[in-house]
Amino acid sequence: MGVGLARFLGDQEIVVVELDRPNRQKRRKVGKSDPTDAVSAARAALSGEASVTPKSSPE
Repeated sequence: MGVGLARFLGDQEIVVVELDRPNRQKRRKVGKSDPTDAVSAARAALSGEASVTPKSSPE
C-alpha cells in the first residue's frame, strides 16, 4: 500500500521522503506511542534529517 501511494504522489510531482524506523532502544524505554512517533517522523522530515528518496521499482 505504501509503495502505491508513494508512486501516485510522485506521479503528481509531490515530494515523498522515506523515513527510517524509530530507535528501538529509545522506544523500549519510553513505550510505544503513535502520536509521539508521528511527531518524531514529522520533525525528521521537516529538519532534513530524513532526506532519502523512496526506492522506485523498475517498470
